[in-house]
Amino acid sequence: MKRTYTLRSADWIYTPGMVRLAVDQYTFNPQWSVKMLRDGFNLPPKVAKDLASGAITYTIEGESVTFTA
Repeated sequence: MKRTYTLRSADWIYTPGMVRLAVDQYTFNPQWSVKMLRDGFNLPPKVAKDLASGAITYTIEGESVTFTA
């Protein structure tokens, strides 16, 4: 069953930038990118890997990132 995730920004972090950083760095250090998304947003390992690798398409809505996995 697929689930829609909405990752919201906080005062201390702009979520679209954090996700973009994970995607950009995935080629160089996939473990770091996946760990950042898992730890930062409490995502399941497979979802974090798919998001960081670009296998999941996401949209930016204001200061939030939304995707379905």
